[in-house]
Amino acid sequence: MTSTDTDEPRAAEGEHAPPPPRGLLDSFADAFAGGADLRFGHLIPLSARAPSPAYLRSLEHPFWLDDDEEEEHEGLAADEAAAAADEEAAIRARSHRRDTIVTTAVGLGTYGLSIFTGPLLARALSPDERGTYAAVWAPTQILGWLLMLGIPAASTYYARRDNRRQLETTGWLLTAVIGLPIFALLWPLVPLFLHKHPPMAVMWFRLFLGAMLLVLPMQNCFEYLRARGGNTKFNIYRSLPLLLTTVFIVALFVSDSLTLRNGLLATFLANLLGAVAVIGIEGSWPRFGRDTFDWRLTKLQLSYGGRVWVGTLSNMVLARFDQMLMVSIVASDQLAYYAIAVTVAGLSAPVAQGVGFALLPFLLRDDDPHSRSSRMWQGFQWVLIGSIVICGGLALIAPWGLPALMGAEYRASLPAFYVLLPGQLVWNLGLVFKTRLEADNRPGAGSNALAISAVVTLVGVPALVPMFGIMGAAVVTTVSQAMFTGLGYVFVRRGLRQDLAALAVAEAAAFDAEIDRELQPASAGNGEEER
Repeated sequence: MTSTDTDEPRAAEGEHAPPPPRGLLDSFADAFAGGADLRFGHLIPLSARAPSPAYLRSLEHPFWLDDDEEEEHEGLAADEAAAAADEEAAIRARSHRRDTIVTTAVGLGTYGLSIFTGPLLARALSPDERGTYAAVWAPTQILGWLLMLGIPAASTYYARRDNRRQLETTGWLLTAVIGLPIFALLWPLVPLFLHKHPPMAVMWFRLFLGAMLLVLPMQNCFEYLRARGGNTKFNIYRSLPLLLTTVFIVALFVSDSLTLRNGLLATFLANLLGAVAVIGIEGSWPRFGRDTFDWRLTKLQLSYGGRVWVGTLSNMVLARFDQMLMVSIVASDQLAYYAIAVTVAGLSAPVAQGVGFALLPFLLRDDDPHSRSSRMWQGFQWVLIGSIVICGGLALIAPWGLPALMGAEYRASLPAFYVLLPGQLVWNLGLVFKTRLEADNRPGAGSNALAISAVVTLVGVPALVPMFGIMGAAVVTTVSQAMFTGLGYVFVRRGLRQDLAALAVAEAAAFDAEIDRELQPASAGNGEEER
């Protein structure tokens, strides 16, 4: 029988003919050929033009739920949607100015606490004991920062579109896969590293290494909160370890119990309890399940975090490695003068860090390049004003304030301090550009600017310090900081031009499409008249 002899209605002219009927054998043939999709017990041939109505209904109402469970399932979904909408509204209602003020104030307070505990330890401990304390705490702290691998920054970037548990699982996974093997590798090497220090330092170094394994999960937790509007929690959590350290150290000093052992114990407990408290309060413990891990998301976090990590390493070179290079070049008293000059000149850094912390979530929310640029330059102005006020005040009071606070011999720090001060101001401005690059998914550009500046430090310090002493190191540091800011500005401008060009192309395409829609009815009318 031919198709002309059938009783089936013929398709109207201009319509698609219905698909030929397919039997059960056709479906099984599709399955064996790899062309079928088995979902919810239905065998759906991919060659079919559309899923059956029963299949579509099964997606909306899963067959494994009875009526009561289905209502509960729908209620939970509605509650989750309402909570997500409320959270999004809270994020949009946030004040950029308020977040900046709070974050900057907390940063300045945290920096002040770190300066406050130093003199207490210096008065209670002998120089050798103070050196042992630094030998245990400083390297393990740096290692904890390096083991973060830029993942917290990636969690901030992807927080607005991806699942929190999956973002946090990546941190725990990397802690287990990378952090634990490094911990095991360093365990037998600790005695060799601390051979010039008392034997007790070995035990404490290993304990601090263990505590540093929690740094990545903790930072991953509160960086997510920063992106999702939890600015208050973010500031409390990030300052909690240092706040606990200060409380413990002050209590030991007041009770005349601040010994080397007790100081190390206080610092260890403060960092351990701070990390455990943040993870416990937020429920960020490791979870295992199919819905708590997404390899695609982990790869995105590793890609973004890797580009940030290069900048983190370069920043450490700029901030600390110059002093390490000078250990074998200058006398110990000159190194002490330089360390004080660097510390005092850096008092304005929390302003830039606070503005950057508050700025990033708002940049991530803005889709318009013009809006992003306006917000970035607003942050730039705030950093500039705050840095000028702080640096100007330091320049005025340093000639008498520095010797009064640290001792008359530290008047020798003043020349290096005045060379470092403008470099710190320019550096603060560069952090705004770095924040913009991270919001544009270009953290590698900011890391490149830091890496180039770090190379200048690595080459310039050994070359100039033997001839000019700590003044040579100060000049190299200031030049490196200015180079970082200049490169950051160039990279931001380059990206801005690309964004504006893409926006212009999109606007032109939208304009052409609108013209086509307006002309289409007229063309159709002309065709009808001709017919």
